[in-house]
Amino acid sequence: MGGFRAAISDAEAVKLTDAGYAAGIRYFDTSPFYGYGRSELRMGAALREKPRDDYVLSTKIGRVLHAMKPGEAPPKDFRENGLPGFAPVFDYSYDGVMRSLEHSHFRLGIAAHRHRADPRCRFLDHPGSRDPRAALPPGHGQRLSRAR
Repeated sequence: MGGFRAAISDAEAVKLTDAGYAAGIRYFDTSPFYGYGRSELRMGAALREKPRDDYVLSTKIGRVLHAMKPGEAPPKDFRENGLPGFAPVFDYSYDGVMRSLEHSHFRLGIAAHRHRADPRCRFLDHPGSRDPRAALPPGHGQRLSRAR
């Protein structure tokens, strides 16, 4: 979908997603790193007219696309055939996660909101905890609550 493994056109990417949807697929996964944003743009375009309650869409956080300046050398592990002019950066800080989420929303063309965590949910970092903030580093729970 992003173009790293095989070059396909935007129209072909939409047709591919439409075919999956027509066959009953209702879970779609993407990432800012798949085609350095191209996969999210294509996935958003393909799903935009579908009833939003009919499918689940996931992407990744902490992956920020840095706009490269003219003449700036790409990173050593840069992959060709991605969206031109962007290089990936991992940033799992609070601000990086929020920025990556906001940028993904723009590329996907969707709005998102934070649901109240299910009190039955058990968090891997803190088994038995019923408070999602317990799994976050000190101070981040308050920031997450304010972000609602």
